[in-house]
Amino acid sequence: MTKYMHTLNGKPASFFGGEQICFAGDRGGKIKLVNSLKQIRKEQKITKKFREKMGWDDYHEWDYDYALVENDVKERQGEQ
Repeated sequence: MTKYMHTLNGKPASFFGGEQICFAGDRGGKIKLVNSLKQIRKEQKITKKFREKMGWDDYHEWDYDYALVENDVKERQGEQ
């Protein structure tokens, strides 16, 4: 199965507390991997809404992206 990780300005990040994406380690705990790009996009939207709600107009200043972390062996081998 493919797994993805949030990145923030090119550094590892996680979706924290159901509210926003934070740099990994800023809030403690392990980096949470997700199973789909759909989930990545959903959490990015939640982050934007949360930051707007808090009055922080800086979402555009951060580079919210993702990284492919791992693939199933069969995927990497072309489903042989």
